[in-house]
Amino acid sequence: SKSMQLVIQQAKIAAMGRIPVMLIGESGTGKDMIAEGIHHALEEKNERFITLICRRNEEALLAQIEKYIAESKNYTFFAERIEFLSMPAQERIIELLGAYADRNHVFIASIGEDQIDLIQKGSLSKNLFYLFSNLTIQVPALRERVEDIQPFVEDYFSRRRMTYGVRVKGLTAEVENVFLTYDWPGNLKELEVLLDDIC
Repeated sequence: SKSMQLVIQQAKIAAMGRIPVMLIGESGTGKDMIAEGIHHALEEKNERFITLICRRNEEALLAQIEKYIAESKNYTFFAERIEFLSMPAQERIIELLGAYADRNHVFIASIGEDQIDLIQKGSLSKNLFYLFSNLTIQVPALRERVEDIQPFVEDYFSRRRMTYGVRVKGLTAEVENVFLTYDWPGNLKELEVLLDDIC
């Protein structure tokens, strides 16, 4: 879809410039895959892609960041749903990024709602928002890009055939029609779970 072509174009800009990027979109839209795509598209490769799950123990998460960010190796950090961290934790991340600005790390974060709404609710630090203000990427919901469903399904089945020898060839016309008219509240994640059940 045109909307995803724009997302890919912006992701390539992020990778080329190694700039902090904020991914905005509903749960299940594939923000994690886009973050990994940015990591793999870096011209100067980073040592590791480190996912930070912000809904878990934030003390352990901050300790993890502090450990890796001080190392001489370069890492790509992906803070998934950073708005779930407390305000002090968000401010601490900003301090760490400032203290180690001489390193060549790449920092990517995702949020599930509009950033202005989250700031107004007190869930997102203004300073953190400014850190990502150079590039924010809006990842559209699956219901807004139904033309991406069939290619995703075909790719999914192709990978399952190669990896597990699954014999499913594709969707019947009836099932495809259901897929195209359903509103997919869980987005790509919901579609993938459903396809797992089919296989």
